[in-house]
Amino acid sequence: MKSRSHAARGAIGGLRRTGASPERIEAAQTELKYATADDYIERLVDEAPHLSELQRARLAARLLSASRPDETVTVFFTRLTALEQNMTAAFDTVTAALDALQAKADELTAAEAADRAAFDSLATVVRAFLAALPAPGETLTAEHAAQAQAILDTLSATAASDAAEAADEAALQGEVPA
Repeated sequence: MKSRSHAARGAIGGLRRTGASPERIEAAQTELKYATADDYIERLVDEAPHLSELQRARLAARLLSASRPDETVTVFFTRLTALEQNMTAAFDTVTAALDALQAKADELTAAEAADRAAFDSLATVVRAFLAALPAPGETLTAEHAAQAQAILDTLSATAASDAAEAADEAALQGEVPA
């Protein structure tokens, strides 16, 4: 059985013998380059040992980024490499890695929901406090002052927590390429 590149070479010869237009010959030469690369990759894959899903995904990303320097593919390949380097557990398949990522996403979603519930609770406390304030010109009670201080303490703790979280996120962004 002839290889695709052998057939493409023959096609170029036939085009030259028949005096085909330079554009058709150039298109056939482009096809020959593709066929040669395709034959080579096919032989390489046939001779290679069994590859994991992650290894195959990395090779596919490399082929995509080499043939089409598309920013999306480059970003995917960079993130795949970063993910692979920063894995805390070894995964045998891409499915296992994706399951672990989904579990982490679920964990973050739950944490976000808890943060939202805490915010809503604080907003309810603030609204109740504002509603219970005396009319303008009247004096605040010690209870009002204690409630105001508790609200301020909660806001300060939240701000400190948010600042620490933002610092952690900035540190992670420095470690893992975007």
